[in-house]
Amino acid sequence: MRTLVFFAFIILIQGCASTQGIASKEVAPKSKIFIASQLDNNFNYQVTGTTAFQNRKLSANVAHWELNTHIENRVINQLKAFYQPQSDSLIKNQLTMPSDNYITGYSNAMTSKNGLSVLKEKGFDYVLFVTPIDFQDAYFQTNQYVDGYGIYGRGFFGSDRKIVYSQVSFTLFDVNTGKFLASNGDTGHNGGDSVWITHKNIALAEEVSDLEQLNGIVEKYKGDVFTLTNKLVDKSIKYMGFQVQKL
Repeated sequence: MRTLVFFAFIILIQGCASTQGIASKEVAPKSKIFIASQLDNNFNYQVTGTTAFQNRKLSANVAHWELNTHIENRVINQLKAFYQPQSDSLIKNQLTMPSDNYITGYSNAMTSKNGLSVLKEKGFDYVLFVTPIDFQDAYFQTNQYVDGYGIYGRGFFGSDRKIVYSQVSFTLFDVNTGKFLASNGDTGHNGGDSVWITHKNIALAEEVSDLEQLNGIVEKYKGDVFTLTNKLVDKSIKYMGFQVQKL
């Protein structure tokens, strides 16, 4: 889980630095790219109330949706005309994305402990991670953090608004050096939320107070989660500068 935190001093350090579009400069045609989607299999239900006592947070397991496989296939289908994108569950299980660098706001370089040696042995040039985001509430501007994908609501003195949302991080590394190259949003980048996150307003009248109730409604929102995630996938690979074949 990546937590995106922004500090004024980081913005000052980075200035106008950006990794937007870098793939078009760094990634040669026909490069062999490993695609590793590592989203959690949890559909989250979270409500921020008027007081902390009214906050609720639940999660339902939706592994049967195979959202990660869907994302990997969508990325591969858009890149395969120009590159050699591949996915493999056995390789993916040996990979972890490096932690973020506190000073720069970007990821540290990959090392063998992150699975870099496995990728080198298989002849990959690059690895593209798709990971979940723990993002401070950009929807209702509270001080709460919102995870992954699901339903998020804001109750405030009798009013009640709910959305279905998706949040996705894309991070590209050079397998030869382990170096971080690009993400789908930059530290201090004001427009990053349109690439990292998206949502849709919903009307959900019933109260969801336990896991049994949540399990009873999640399938209704599967299509929304996939549609929103597709939108982020498409925007992200374009933002990063990959040549794409429109689906």
